[in-house]
Amino acid sequence: MHTCSRLSLIAMELLRSESADDDQGFGYQPLANPGSPIRLIEVDPELSSDGKLQIQLFESALSEEYTCLSYAWGQENDGGGPFPILVNGKTFHIRRNLNIFLHIARRKHPKQRIWIDAICIDQNNKAEKSDQVSRMGEIYSRAVKVYAWLGKASRETDLVFAVLQQFRDRKKEEACPAYFDTAEELSFHQQPLYARCYWRRVWIVQELV
Repeated sequence: MHTCSRLSLIAMELLRSESADDDQGFGYQPLANPGSPIRLIEVDPELSSDGKLQIQLFESALSEEYTCLSYAWGQENDGGGPFPILVNGKTFHIRRNLNIFLHIARRKHPKQRIWIDAICIDQNNKAEKSDQVSRMGEIYSRAVKVYAWLGKASRETDLVFAVLQQFRDRKKEEACPAYFDTAEELSFHQQPLYARCYWRRVWIVQELV
């Protein structure tokens, strides 16, 4: 009986210890060599037992194959955030816009290696942040693909992309779709897309060009 009681107490202490560790949240390890590597993430296709996104974060050389995300961070209090996710099993908080993208990536691009500044750079380490930001042009140019995340789709944005698709498909024809046969009409329907905060970022020039 005493042995069972002691084992139960030990088990309870271990559970408390694990819970305390998780409450501390995710902590970055310094990059092995600040002059060369970057961090990348992979999104686990499965959610955690309590419904959180699960992300694996690891170091990588620039020579490895990866994609980049170009997006707008948004405001801290935008849409009820911040949102908790798990990075290497530890709690990490992100904003609404990135949370939406990662949920889509989980379904459509699980295990794809992605560079995302909000997660892959230790934002509280001024030296690392300065070094990584100064190399963002190189980081984006070496990526095999850059996702330009404009935000969650809406009826208006779906309409714009549908029309642009039709223009592309008919680029060798003289006639455009009858309901969008003038540039002014198309421009009107593009306004909700161009009103998104993504286009107000100076960084998109470096990230996409």
